[in-house]
Amino acid sequence: MSIPRDWLSPAALTAALVTALACGLRASLVATQGFDPDEFEHLHGAWSLAHGMWPYRDYFEHHTPWLPLVLAPLVRMFDVDHDPDRAVAFVFFARGLMWVFATLAVGLTFRLADLWAAGRATAWVAAALLSTTIAFVDKTVEVRPDVPALVCLVGCWVAALAAFRGDPAARATRWRLAVSGLCCGAAMMFTQKALFALPGLGAVLGWWGLVPPRAEAARARRAGLVWFAAGAVLPLALTLALFAPRTGTSAFLESNFWLNAHCPLRFSPLPSMRRIMEKNAALAALAVVGFARAARRLAVPGAVARADALVVLQTASVLGGAFVIPTPQLQYFLVALPLLALLAAEALVAATRAVSVGSPGRRAVVRAVLLAAALAALTAPPLADLARRLHPDQPRAAAQLGRMRAVLAGTTRDETVLDGFTGAGVFRPHAWYYFFVHEEIRALLGAPEIGRLRAALRDGEIAPAIVLFDDDVQHLPAEIVSFLRESYEPTPDPLVWRPKDFGLGPAGGRIDVGGGPTDVLVGRGWSAPEREGEVTLRRTQGRRSTLRVPVRAPADLLVDVRARSESAAGRLELAVNDVARGDRPLAAGWADYRFSVPAQTWRRGVNRVRLVAPPLAVDEVRLLPASSRNSY
Repeated sequence: MSIPRDWLSPAALTAALVTALACGLRASLVATQGFDPDEFEHLHGAWSLAHGMWPYRDYFEHHTPWLPLVLAPLVRMFDVDHDPDRAVAFVFFARGLMWVFATLAVGLTFRLADLWAAGRATAWVAAALLSTTIAFVDKTVEVRPDVPALVCLVGCWVAALAAFRGDPAARATRWRLAVSGLCCGAAMMFTQKALFALPGLGAVLGWWGLVPPRAEAARARRAGLVWFAAGAVLPLALTLALFAPRTGTSAFLESNFWLNAHCPLRFSPLPSMRRIMEKNAALAALAVVGFARAARRLAVPGAVARADALVVLQTASVLGGAFVIPTPQLQYFLVALPLLALLAAEALVAATRAVSVGSPGRRAVVRAVLLAAALAALTAPPLADLARRLHPDQPRAAAQLGRMRAVLAGTTRDETVLDGFTGAGVFRPHAWYYFFVHEEIRALLGAPEIGRLRAALRDGEIAPAIVLFDDDVQHLPAEIVSFLRESYEPTPDPLVWRPKDFGLGPAGGRIDVGGGPTDVLVGRGWSAPEREGEVTLRRTQGRRSTLRVPVRAPADLLVDVRARSESAAGRLELAVNDVARGDRPLAAGWADYRFSVPAQTWRRGVNRVRLVAPPLAVDEVRLLPASSRNSY
C-alpha cells in the first residue's frame, strides 16, 4: 500500500513527531503531576456510586453524572477498600483513561481540521499545536469530566460538519446529525459546561437548516434538525430515567443546573485566559489572526459547508460563555482549545503560503519547509517545558498518595472521614453530605446547614474516624473548628487528625458531664454546666440527652450513670447507637444507674449514648469492665 504524499512532507513529518512527543510527555505526567483535589472529588463520586450511594441524594454533587457512571464499574475491578497498592493503581488507571480520551480529542481535532476547507496541512499543524498547549496537557491528565466531554463535543462538530457536506435528503446525513446530537447531549451529561457551546452550535444548525440555498431542500434539512434534537435529548432522557426513581428529578435538575447558575461565588475568566496566553503566546496570537480571517469569510457563500461558520460561531460561543459561567476555572477552556488550535494552524499555513515565492513546484517545497520550521519553533518551548517536568523538584503526587495510603491503613471500610479538600479520604465513606468544602461550596452553606453539622457532631451522628484538617476545614465556622480541635488531635502528618484518647476502653473510664476535658463529649439536650459544692453537673433538657463515647476497642462494658432525680417517679432509659439497653426506676436524690452493654453494641470509634428520662441532674457517666458487675 502506498503512503499518501502528505505524510512525507516536512510539515506533516514535523507535526507527527511533535504530536507523538507531546503525547508521550503527557503520558509521563500521569504518574508525576500533582493531583488537583477535583480529581479525588470525582473519584470519590465513582467510589460512592459503586458502593450503592447516589449523588444528589446521599452526597453533594454539582456535576452531571456520566463520569462516575463510567468509572463506578471499573472501581469494582480494584480492591481499593482494603489494598492501598490497588487503590493507587486505580487512581493511575483513571488518569490513564483521561490520557486516552485526550489523545482521541487530538485525533478528532485533526479530522475536524481536515474537513475544514483549509487543507490537510492545517490538520497536521492543528493537532501539533493542540498537543503542546500547556493548559490542554495540564488538564487532560487529570481525572475530570471535562476530558470526555471535550471528546464528545469535538465529535459532535465532526459529525455535524460531515452532515453539512452531504445530501440533506440522504439517510447518512440524518444519521450523522443524530450522532452529532447524541455527542452533544453526552457532553452535557459529563459536564453542564458544555451548555455554553449550544448558542454557537444552534446558530450553525439554524443557518444550515432554516436558510437552505434551494427551497426543495428545506424540508429535508428541517427533518435533519429533528434528528439532531432527538439525539441530543436521548442522553438526558436516559439519565433522568436512571436517577428519577432514586434521587428525584427535581434534585437532579436543581443540583446540576439551578445551583450552579446561582452560585454566590463569582470571578473573572481573565486570569485563566492570561495563563493560556502566557504559556502559549504564539498560539493565542495566531488564533486571533485565524479568527479574523475565518470571520471575514462568513459572508462568502458556502460558509456552513466549509466549516467557517462552525469554527467561528463555536469559538465565540464557548469564549463568551467564560464571561457568563460564575466560576470559569482553567479546565473550562479545554473545549475552546481545539478551535483555537484550528484557527492558529490556518493562520500559520496561510502565512507560509503568502511568503513562498518561485515556480509552483518550488513554492510548494518552500512552503512545506517554512511550515515545518515555523511549527518546530512554535512548539519547542512548550515541549521543553513539559520535558522539565519529568523530574519534579517536589513530587506532590507521591506525597498526596502517601496521605491517601495512610488514611486507608488507619481506618476500616466503614469508618468515615471528614475532609476539607485534600481528597485523601477518597476511598472511605464521607462523614458529611458535603464531603468537600472548598470556598465555592462554603459559599453555598447557610445557617441551617452549619447548624445541622454542629448538632450532628455534638450528638455523635457524624463521628469521623479521621479529620483531614486542611485550610478548607479551618475556614469552616469557628464553632465547628473549635469543636474539632477539642475532640481531635494531630498525628505525625499535621493534616491527619484522630479522635483524642479520653481514656475510654475495655478497662473502663469516666466522663465528667459537668466539666474537665471530657466535657466536650456532651451532646444535645443538656443545660449549661453548674457547680454544687464539689460536684459539677448538667441537667437533662427534654427526654433525649446524648453523649459521644469514643471507644478504641469494643468490649463488654457496664455503663454507670450518676444522677439525681427530684422524685421517685419515672424511669431512666439508656440506648447505645440506637439500641435500647433497658430502663431503671428512678430514686429520689443521688443514685447510680447501671446498664450492661455487650461488645456487639459498641463500635470502634465514636458511639452515641442516649439518656431518656424526666429532668435529671447528672454528675458523671462511668464505663466499667463487665467483670465488675455487682448489681442489677
